[in-house]
Amino acid sequence: MTSHKNNIGLLRLILALLVIIGHAPEMIDGNRLREPLTVIFHTISLGEFAVDGFFILSGYLITSSMFASSTLFSYMKRRILRIYPGFIIAFLLCALAVSPMVGGHPSASLKTVYHMLILEAPPAYPGQLAGLPYPALNGSMWTIAYEFRCYLLVALLGVTGLLGRRRLVLALTVALAVLSIAVMFPVVAAAFEALDGRLRLQSLIGASGQTIRLTAIFLIGTCAYNYRELIVARADGRLALAGLITALAAMFEPHIAEIALAVFGGYAFFWLAFKANLGPLQQINDKWDVSYGVYLYGWPISITLLWFNRGISPVALATISVPLALAFGAVSWWGLERWAKDLGRVRRHAA
Repeated sequence: MTSHKNNIGLLRLILALLVIIGHAPEMIDGNRLREPLTVIFHTISLGEFAVDGFFILSGYLITSSMFASSTLFSYMKRRILRIYPGFIIAFLLCALAVSPMVGGHPSASLKTVYHMLILEAPPAYPGQLAGLPYPALNGSMWTIAYEFRCYLLVALLGVTGLLGRRRLVLALTVALAVLSIAVMFPVVAAAFEALDGRLRLQSLIGASGQTIRLTAIFLIGTCAYNYRELIVARADGRLALAGLITALAAMFEPHIAEIALAVFGGYAFFWLAFKANLGPLQQINDKWDVSYGVYLYGWPISITLLWFNRGISPVALATISVPLALAFGAVSWWGLERWAKDLGRVRRHAA
């Protein structure tokens, strides 16, 4: 389902750029209320919307990749080579180059290496970004570990033969979706936070609330692949519009906003990815894919610009950051990622 002409590359790039645009207002003074989607719906932000889009699409493509893999080794090889090389270089640049520029005092330590190996963002070094509301070198990297854990879940479901039992996967997805709605209620969220505090496994499984939410959204993409003959092959523009309208209406309710967006908006998203004829626009980011690099470098570029110009406006910050992130993304793709991806390529591959 992914070998014919589609809009996947274009959508990935748009999602990566939306993360930069969504972060810009809040990054300046910590006030999220100026963020575009928050202004309208008062629930989720552009950044969250984009991350959800990434996870839905990844759920579809990674499930396809698992089924196309002859062995677990070939599947994991491709996933590791797609994620780790670009991540490691971005991590090291943030820790060793960006941190000193923004007042930080990085130090080589096993803790830093550990953060890198488990796909966490660089730690906060003493002195960095003093006075800014979010003194993180890379506030976008945190999602990468959650996505990679979803890759491992697909591998587990695949080797046990459960991935092909689509009713079981659907039941698991529904259960996690319901649980993610429950986590939106303070009393449930507090219970999971207390559980995290007792177990102290966040470095391995992440914060439980985030893990439940993002895994549910990823598995919605998995279900879309499992039922692709019903969802993707028969995707209809009118139904996609109806799904989009339903998702937008639900986004005013904070408890169901993200799950409704993933389910109803997800149908519209898959129609747009596989069915919509966008003409020449389909060629954008098609044979190459700079979106991962754009996502990895968008935040450190923006936070560095903000460090040197505290009075910059959100619009100016996003306007300057976007072309710079595109340039860094292109260098990351052409200089590293495409070579690493080729190392993991086999005769049949889907992602």
